[in-house]
Amino acid sequence: LLGTTKLVDYCSSKAAVISLTESLRFELEDLGVTGVATTIVCPSITNTGMFQGVRATKCTLITPMLEPHYVAEQIVNCVFTR
Repeated sequence: LLGTTKLVDYCSSKAAVISLTESLRFELEDLGVTGVATTIVCPSITNTGMFQGVRATKCTLITPMLEPHYVAEQIVNCVFTR
């Protein structure tokens, strides 16, 4: 998870989702709740309209832009193998 310029709201919301999901997982465990799983999905920059016109940055040098179909496949695989 990396922060980047001009995406403060986007990056901070990803960090919030991670914290929320981890806290929920701990709380459910503490309450003895079973049969409920949580999964955090934070794909890298994905080739959608949201990132149209994104130039090479530190983020894209570390991890390439992903195709939506690939991201969707990985999410579905995660859900079904959990």
